[in-house]
Amino acid sequence: MEGPRSWDEVAADLVVDVSLFLCSYAPLFAILAIRFRTAWLEITCAALAALGLAAGLAVIARFRRLAGQRWTATHVEDRGYEVAGYLASYLLPFVTVPEPGVRDLIGYAIFLFIAGVVYIRSGMLQVNPTLYLLGWRVMAVTVGEGWVGFALGRRTLRPGQPISVRRVTDRVFIASNNDERDAA
Repeated sequence: MEGPRSWDEVAADLVVDVSLFLCSYAPLFAILAIRFRTAWLEITCAALAALGLAAGLAVIARFRRLAGQRWTATHVEDRGYEVAGYLASYLLPFVTVPEPGVRDLIGYAIFLFIAGVVYIRSGMLQVNPTLYLLGWRVMAVTVGEGWVGFALGRRTLRPGQPISVRRVTDRVFIASNNDERDAA
């Protein structure tokens, strides 16, 4: 077991967590940009969609360049089914009004803030519709006697299979089979 984490490590993980949260909601912001009729809201939502997509791609690009470690997974579970439940939050644009008032906007902002806190603190980082749209899969992986984390990968991992991993956060890593670097 490693010692206590430094403030820099915690802050770096938080930046990645927030980036992956924005990435997960990029399609929602794109839908909102289409739904809203107020120019500044359209632009803001379109910018958040672009920022979320860019943040997710930046996380993947950054950590794919790191040297990998060899691990052997003892248990692998595809977590894609969790995306369906997560997509319920995508109902927001369909209950929004096209020209919201200040109170509506405050309500939407509170919803997104709560969704972000729950997303980060509950370990929902494995649920990311945008990554699925980009061809990535998310799997819960057990290594050794009980460390469980989430692997982002282009291919399905299998128990007993050696994998090359690159740490993204304490509980998320990018994995590839047979030392292959996954295509972006």
